[in-house]
Amino acid sequence: AKWVPAPGASGYLLELPGALQDELLANGQALVRAYKQPLAFGDRVEAQYGLDDEEWWWPATVDRVRPHGCDVIYDDDDVERNKPLSRVRRLPGVCGTLPLSV
Repeated sequence: AKWVPAPGASGYLLELPGALQDELLANGQALVRAYKQPLAFGDRVEAQYGLDDEEWWWPATVDRVRPHGCDVIYDDDDVERNKPLSRVRRLPGVCGTLPLSV
């Protein structure tokens, strides 16, 4: 996959290998629905460590879902409890339990 300039627009598009592009076209609606599902235990995510807006996003796993956030376990074994959902996002290419093949 590589980024290419978007024709007639500012910005870029992700150019995908043929097999992955075919899978996305065939399963696009299911992937979008899965991506929009609420987070659940075991989902792979990125979380912005701490409270500072300038912090980096780090890979993690959802350990518990709470009413206004979730607990995450980072890949380096750090843990944050009741992380605001605004600081948690799904890992690129992972839609809940439906991973994209490459």
